[in-house]
Amino acid sequence: MSRIIGFLFLGVVLNFHSQVNIPKRGYAVDWILPAVSSNPTVNVFDKIELGINVQDSVERQIDTFLDEYDSEPENAKKMNPFKAEEIEIYAEFRQNKNESVKTVSAFYFENLVSDDVQNLKRNRSNTRFRIRFLPDIAANWNFKVYIKIKNKLIVTLGEYEFTCIESNSKVEKKVCTTHFNPC
Repeated sequence: MSRIIGFLFLGVVLNFHSQVNIPKRGYAVDWILPAVSSNPTVNVFDKIELGINVQDSVERQIDTFLDEYDSEPENAKKMNPFKAEEIEIYAEFRQNKNESVKTVSAFYFENLVSDDVQNLKRNRSNTRFRIRFLPDIAANWNFKVYIKIKNKLIVTLGEYEFTCIESNSKVEKKVCTTHFNPC
């Protein structure tokens, strides 16, 4: 995998490409923000965000789909990260373990960095799938993450817990359900 590595030398940044061997990854919740501790807490309507890793073979198929203009063979395996029929990642959040389930789908994430006004370059993250959730009730919450490929459940990740507390904030927050329904 090619990585851009930069050095700061006397105020000048030098960039060059080098080959970096990155260990193989599997399916995992790579990180949770705010960081999970022994007693993770978040305020009502504050964001909890998950970074989801997929297997290297899945990432290669996604790369092949996204980089179709490159010199990939016609018969190379491709996976469209925007089609739930090909890959679906979601979390089920439960309040107090017994309440109704709130299902939140993951979205494909890719940083785009501008080198000038005209050009955008990909700066791919190790965690290309993200899930964002805003708990609406002060309570104990737990969640699991599910990954399906071609409508087949591949893996269920963990059972994570956090506590949502009332906020002292005077700011009114609105949650929009879709981009078609502006706040």
